[in-house]
Amino acid sequence: GIQVEPSKDNPTLSKLSVKNCTVRGFWAGIRLSNVSGCQRADETCVLEKNRFESNTQYGVQLRRRSTQIIVRQNIVVDNGDEGVHISGTDETASPVCDANNGGFGNNLVSCNSIGEQHREGIYLLCSGDNEIRDNCVGAGEAPDASGCPTQDETTVSCTPKTELPANGAAGIRLN
Repeated sequence: GIQVEPSKDNPTLSKLSVKNCTVRGFWAGIRLSNVSGCQRADETCVLEKNRFESNTQYGVQLRRRSTQIIVRQNIVVDNGDEGVHISGTDETASPVCDANNGGFGNNLVSCNSIGEQHREGIYLLCSGDNEIRDNCVGAGEAPDASGCPTQDETTVSCTPKTELPANGAAGIRLN
Protein backbone atom coordinates (compact mmCIF):
# COMPACT_ATOMS: atom_id res chain seq x y z
CA GLY A 1 0.00 0.00 0.00
CA ILE A 2 1.03 3.56 0.64
CA GLN A 3 3.33 4.14 3.62
CA VAL A 4 4.39 7.62 4.78
CA GLU A 5 6.88 8.21 7.59
CA PRO A 6 9.28 11.13 7.86
CA SER A 7 12.98 10.26 7.78
CA LYS A 8 15.53 11.04 10.48
CA ASP A 9 17.07 13.60 8.12
CA ASN A 10 13.70 15.25 7.52
CA PRO A 11 11.65 14.59 10.69
CA THR A 12 8.72 16.92 9.90
CA LEU A 13 6.29 16.33 7.08
CA SER A 14 4.14 19.39 6.48
CA LYS A 15 2.38 18.66 3.17
CA LEU A 16 0.70 15.47 1.97
CA SER A 17 -2.06 14.86 -0.53
CA VAL A 18 -3.31 11.41 -1.49
CA LYS A 19 -6.33 11.62 -3.78
CA ASN A 20 -8.21 9.42 -6.24
CA CYS A 21 -6.25 6.21 -5.57
CA THR A 22 -7.47 2.63 -5.35
CA VAL A 23 -5.38 0.49 -3.01
CA ARG A 24 -6.17 -3.19 -2.46
CA GLY A 25 -4.41 -6.35 -1.35
CA PHE A 26 -1.72 -4.88 0.91
CA TRP A 27 -1.16 -5.01 4.69
CA ALA A 28 -2.68 -1.50 4.95
CA GLY A 29 -4.21 0.61 2.25
CA ILE A 30 -2.43 3.67 3.62
CA ARG A 31 -0.28 3.91 6.74
CA LEU A 32 0.92 7.23 8.18
CA SER A 33 3.46 7.13 11.03
CA ASN A 34 4.79 10.17 12.91
CA VAL A 35 3.23 12.63 10.45
CA SER A 36 3.01 15.69 12.68
CA GLY A 37 3.81 18.87 10.73
CA CYS A 38 0.36 19.31 9.18
CA GLN A 39 -2.15 22.07 9.79
CA ARG A 40 -5.78 20.94 9.64
CA ALA A 41 -7.08 24.49 9.19
CA ASP A 42 -4.92 24.92 6.07
CA GLU A 43 -5.70 21.39 4.78
CA THR A 44 -2.03 20.62 4.25
CA CYS A 45 -2.39 16.82 4.80
CA VAL A 46 -5.44 15.29 3.12
CA LEU A 47 -6.46 11.75 2.21
CA GLU A 48 -9.45 12.24 -0.07
CA LYS A 49 -11.62 10.37 -2.59
CA ASN A 50 -9.63 7.14 -2.38
CA ARG A 51 -10.78 3.54 -2.26
CA PHE A 52 -9.09 1.26 0.30
CA GLU A 53 -10.34 -2.31 0.01
CA SER A 54 -9.41 -5.93 0.72
CA ASN A 55 -6.22 -5.13 2.64
CA THR A 56 -5.15 -7.71 5.22
CA GLN A 57 -5.18 -5.31 8.20
CA TYR A 58 -6.39 -1.72 7.77
CA GLY A 59 -7.86 0.45 5.09
CA VAL A 60 -6.49 3.65 6.69
CA GLN A 61 -4.00 3.65 9.57
CA LEU A 62 -2.81 6.82 11.33
CA ARG A 63 -0.30 5.87 14.01
CA ARG A 64 2.57 6.98 16.25
CA ARG A 65 1.30 10.43 16.94
CA SER A 66 0.22 11.38 13.43
CA THR A 67 -1.74 14.58 13.92
CA GLN A 68 -3.92 17.06 12.06
CA ILE A 69 -4.66 14.71 9.16
CA ILE A 70 -7.90 15.05 7.19
CA VAL A 71 -9.45 11.76 6.03
CA ARG A 72 -12.44 12.66 3.90
CA GLN A 73 -14.73 11.21 1.22
CA ASN A 74 -13.01 7.82 0.97
CA ILE A 75 -14.53 4.40 0.42
CA VAL A 76 -13.16 1.84 2.88
CA VAL A 77 -14.46 -1.72 2.59
CA ASP A 78 -13.60 -5.38 3.29
CA ASN A 79 -10.34 -4.93 5.18
CA GLY A 80 -9.03 -7.68 7.47
CA ASP A 81 -9.15 -5.69 10.70
CA GLU A 82 -10.47 -2.12 11.00
CA GLY A 83 -11.49 0.21 8.22
CA VAL A 84 -9.96 3.31 9.88
CA HIS A 85 -7.47 2.78 12.73
CA ILE A 86 -6.05 5.75 14.66
CA SER A 87 -3.51 5.16 17.43
CA GLY A 88 -1.56 7.83 19.26
CA THR A 89 1.34 5.62 20.28
CA ASP A 90 3.06 2.51 19.02
CA GLU A 91 0.20 0.13 19.76
CA THR A 92 2.51 -2.88 19.82
CA ALA A 93 4.67 -1.48 22.65
CA SER A 94 2.04 -1.48 25.38
CA PRO A 95 -1.71 -1.95 25.52
CA VAL A 96 -1.90 0.87 28.10
CA CYS A 97 -2.04 4.46 26.91
CA ASP A 98 0.62 6.63 28.46
CA ALA A 99 -0.07 10.08 29.88
CA ASN A 100 1.53 11.82 26.89
CA ASN A 101 -1.06 10.61 24.37
CA GLY A 102 -3.77 13.07 25.38
CA GLY A 103 -2.43 15.87 23.19
CA PHE A 104 -1.96 13.75 20.09
CA GLY A 105 -4.67 13.31 17.52
CA ASN A 106 -6.64 16.29 16.32
CA ASN A 107 -7.40 14.38 13.12
CA LEU A 108 -10.62 14.83 11.16
CA VAL A 109 -12.40 11.76 9.78
CA SER A 110 -15.52 12.89 7.90
CA CYS A 111 -17.87 11.87 5.13
CA ASN A 112 -16.25 8.53 4.48
CA SER A 113 -18.25 5.55 3.28
CA ILE A 114 -17.08 2.70 5.49
CA GLY A 115 -18.53 -0.64 4.46
CA GLU A 116 -18.25 -3.97 6.21
CA GLN A 117 -14.84 -4.82 7.71
CA HIS A 118 -13.78 -7.94 9.55
CA ARG A 119 -13.71 -5.95 12.81
CA GLU A 120 -14.54 -2.30 13.62
CA GLY A 121 -15.38 0.33 11.04
CA ILE A 122 -13.49 3.02 13.00
CA TYR A 123 -11.17 2.30 15.95
CA LEU A 124 -9.38 4.90 18.10
CA LEU A 125 -6.64 3.67 20.44
CA CYS A 126 -4.64 6.01 22.70
CA SER A 127 -5.53 9.03 20.59
CA GLY A 128 -7.49 12.06 21.74
CA ASP A 129 -9.00 15.23 20.36
CA ASN A 130 -10.05 13.63 17.07
CA GLU A 131 -13.18 14.74 15.23
CA ILE A 132 -15.21 11.87 13.80
CA ARG A 133 -18.33 13.09 12.01
CA ASP A 134 -20.72 12.48 9.14
CA ASN A 135 -19.27 9.08 8.26
CA CYS A 136 -21.54 6.40 6.85
CA VAL A 137 -20.69 3.15 8.61
CA GLY A 138 -22.64 0.02 7.74
CA ALA A 139 -22.81 -3.38 6.13
CA GLY A 140 -22.24 -4.31 2.54
CA GLU A 141 -20.20 -2.83 -0.29
CA ALA A 142 -20.22 0.75 0.98
CA PRO A 143 -22.99 2.67 2.72
CA ASP A 144 -24.54 5.60 0.90
CA ALA A 145 -22.46 8.72 1.43
CA SER A 146 -24.03 10.65 -1.44
CA GLY A 147 -25.26 13.36 0.92
CA CYS A 148 -21.74 14.26 2.01
CA PRO A 149 -20.44 17.64 0.89
CA THR A 150 -17.93 18.26 -1.82
CA GLN A 151 -14.85 20.32 -1.02
CA ASP A 152 -16.58 23.55 -2.08
CA GLU A 153 -19.68 23.12 0.11
CA THR A 154 -19.84 24.48 3.63
CA THR A 155 -22.91 22.60 4.89
CA VAL A 156 -22.43 19.06 6.10
CA SER A 157 -25.32 16.71 5.42
CA CYS A 158 -24.95 12.94 5.34
CA THR A 159 -27.46 10.13 5.08
CA PRO A 160 -25.74 7.46 7.20
CA LYS A 161 -27.09 4.00 7.92
CA THR A 162 -29.01 4.14 11.17
CA GLU A 163 -27.95 0.68 12.31
CA LEU A 164 -24.59 -0.97 12.59
CA PRO A 165 -24.85 -4.65 11.67
CA ALA A 166 -23.52 -7.48 13.78
CA ASN A 167 -20.04 -8.08 12.39
CA GLY A 168 -18.43 -9.58 15.49
CA ALA A 169 -17.22 -6.16 16.68
CA ALA A 170 -18.31 -2.56 17.17
CA GLY A 171 -19.02 -0.16 14.32
CA ILE A 172 -16.99 2.50 16.13
CA ARG A 173 -14.68 1.63 19.06
CA LEU A 174 -12.82 4.00 21.37
CA ASN A 175 -10.09 2.78 23.74
